[in-house]
Amino acid sequence: MEVSAPVGGDGDKPSIVDLMELDFPPPDAALDDEERDRKVQQALEGLSPTMREILLLAYFQRLTYAQMAEDLQVPLGTVKSRLHAAVAAFAKRWQALDRS
Repeated sequence: MEVSAPVGGDGDKPSIVDLMELDFPPPDAALDDEERDRKVQQALEGLSPTMREILLLAYFQRLTYAQMAEDLQVPLGTVKSRLHAAVAAFAKRWQALDRS
């Protein structure tokens, strides 16, 4: 049996070689992940506590607007405006870090 022969004898099936291929991340993927994580942390640290808090609730804890409003004891509109401002501030910090 050839390793390129289809599994199950049907031409539409994957070959043995296809099944043997493993999906390993490239060797530098861990470094890329570490670098990204470091940059995210730096960008977050440069934000005010209020902006950092709203980003963490929205993107890391995945709370809804209503849940954030309840947790923070602020109106829904305040949550939305804070989140909008925080995302813009994060993006600005991220771009600055990307240039350095």
